[in-house]
Amino acid sequence: MENNEHSKTVVIGETAASPSGNRTSGQFTPGDVLGGTYKIMDFLGQGGMGFVYRVEHLLLAKELALKVLRTDQVSEVIWRRFQTEAQAIARLDHANIVKIYDMNQTQDGVPYYTMDLLAGESLADYLDQHDFLPVEQALPIFRQICAGLAYAHDRGIIHRDIKPPNIMLLEGSQRVVKIVDFGIAKLSVAGQPGQGLTRPGEVFGSPLYMSPEQCLGSPIDHRTDIYSTGITFFEALTGRAPFIGRSAVETTAMHQSEPAPSLKDIGEMEYPPKLERIIAKMLAKAPEQRYQSLADTARDLLLLERSLGQPSHKQTHSSKTTVNLETDSSDQWDDGEDQVEPSLIERIRNSAKPITVAVLVLAAAALLTTRILAPAPRPAKTLASLEATDQQNKNATRIPASRSSATTAESRESSDDDEFARQLAQEQDPLFLPEIGPNKPLFSKVIGKGASKFRQFTMPTELNLGTIEYGSRKRNQQNAQGTFTIPENETRKFYPSQSAATHSKIFKRFQDGDFQTFDCKKTLGAHDDLIENISHIKSITNLQMSGNDFSNSSVKYIDRLTNLTDLGVAVTAITSEALAESSIPMRLRCINLSLKDASALIKAMRNSKKATHLTLERCHIDGAAIEALSTMPNLEKLEIGNNNLSNEDLKPLTKLKKLRFLELQGCRELTAEIIPTLSQIDGLKRVKLSLDSWSPQDQKRLKQALLPCEVLDHDRPDESNRKIEEQLAPANSN
Repeated sequence: MENNEHSKTVVIGETAASPSGNRTSGQFTPGDVLGGTYKIMDFLGQGGMGFVYRVEHLLLAKELALKVLRTDQVSEVIWRRFQTEAQAIARLDHANIVKIYDMNQTQDGVPYYTMDLLAGESLADYLDQHDFLPVEQALPIFRQICAGLAYAHDRGIIHRDIKPPNIMLLEGSQRVVKIVDFGIAKLSVAGQPGQGLTRPGEVFGSPLYMSPEQCLGSPIDHRTDIYSTGITFFEALTGRAPFIGRSAVETTAMHQSEPAPSLKDIGEMEYPPKLERIIAKMLAKAPEQRYQSLADTARDLLLLERSLGQPSHKQTHSSKTTVNLETDSSDQWDDGEDQVEPSLIERIRNSAKPITVAVLVLAAAALLTTRILAPAPRPAKTLASLEATDQQNKNATRIPASRSSATTAESRESSDDDEFARQLAQEQDPLFLPEIGPNKPLFSKVIGKGASKFRQFTMPTELNLGTIEYGSRKRNQQNAQGTFTIPENETRKFYPSQSAATHSKIFKRFQDGDFQTFDCKKTLGAHDDLIENISHIKSITNLQMSGNDFSNSSVKYIDRLTNLTDLGVAVTAITSEALAESSIPMRLRCINLSLKDASALIKAMRNSKKATHLTLERCHIDGAAIEALSTMPNLEKLEIGNNNLSNEDLKPLTKLKKLRFLELQGCRELTAEIIPTLSQIDGLKRVKLSLDSWSPQDQKRLKQALLPCEVLDHDRPDESNRKIEEQLAPANSN
């Protein structure tokens, strides 16, 4: 691939070269102050989109990175339209996503934004030096990438430009990955006058890493990031991207038509078959044949990583340098002796370099994007295990693994994946084995009477089976370990540990009444056998299974929980059809079935008088499904965001006299014409929509029509909602 533009590495302390070409109003010198807040300290780098500086926040005495966008690259109209999405990006708060703080313009109208100043290097720079990542080191890095992107996807944000320069590898005792450049690819409009941010046919991204649908300028969703992550993963493992044409146009054509090579074909070494399948699934040409969530991908990577920890599976790379990137490794990189041949993939290295700083590598410096016919810069990278991510961010995305098979080949792959997971689950912990068996005593008994009635648990002291949460007013937590008592009149929630889920037969020692909620959605290693081994506990009314390796085999065991009213099976392989064929639907009060085709279940729940709360995001809801939902007279909360619903589709909702909360975010076809329908839903307390395409006048009219209902704009921060409220104040006072 030809490359006519090379990024420059800038080292703090060196004099940065003046940007080539015409000087723009986006350049500043040390000592300049922007907006009375940010003092320019150093010039750190430049690229096609703008200039990067180290700045000091004068009020907070904190150093940040500041990116000033080139006014000849980003028009004022484009910047204003981008700000809508930028507000959502700025709300992202995840350990694996660089934090953006402020987006604004100087008095001269030059757009800029600030973000964390990061110490480390990009994945692109690392690959420049070491050529590739050994499998054992790549897995935890890409688990973090998947976790961060899955978190953003859950909030409706698509990156659009995943590539090695946009992945930062931070320094420190725990190597944390930071993803940068969310949405910035949409700002690159030089040479495309008049194009907007949301018009059909627009192309954003870098040709080496773009999905087939992205290359065509077709509508994209989160699955385009899954493909780009697969390309980046492939390059990190083998040292080169899978598709490299003689030009950007030829490269995009290869994405469209050429089958992806195997890792072995390019890397010239053996890779775990499971890893080959993961990469192949990420690189499927059709979005529906890829993973449907990067959380699923992260889950499979974790299972693979565990298997590689066994001596029989460990891979050796005698011909290439190995660098220790594990989270629990020492703080120093073990660079060793570089044995990489100098001829390796110079075209990629030249066409995809990020702006970096040897000591302080900025996320901002990686926010440099290319047009479809321009060279593809490479993004910054970071690394850390997903466990470290969870410790840093309690809200980190869970790592589920749902699999649905549309073809015979996919069915075989799914079967292989399930067998792989089962093999891991069968690994026995010798501490558990003495505690499992038909003649073992139950873990609990009831003692005392009346107000002094308690449930006493006696469990192994050397094993932690999980956590029990109890208390209606004040939540208390107790490790499921040793001997303890809980008031019998307190409702109890059980969160199983990973080791207990792996040895699920131990749950046979619990009995009816021990707990009312069983929540394993955060439990790695949970499979169908876990549900089988709790199915005798009839006191369970709330079962949360989302984000784990559950299949339709679990449905018959769920059906045995005859008092069940609340069920969460989002991001599992459990289908709507399997649930519909059981007696479960008409018993349910609440269900979370997100990311599935929910039509069969909704049909089975028609006229249900028990249903009060349904979460059906991204469930292919259509007008017929809405009509079926309107037959549930006691429905109070309905979450049907991110479905292709029209104004006409929602009219049956006016029949729901008890509906109080309605979430419609991500339903982009809804317009101001929906206002009369929403105003006819009596008693509505809160409605959430995506209003980025609505005019301020229509937003104001919506809020006035629904008073006193609270209207939330999913696309805007609270500040924007407050401004609309302020606009309403005069009208409310009359």
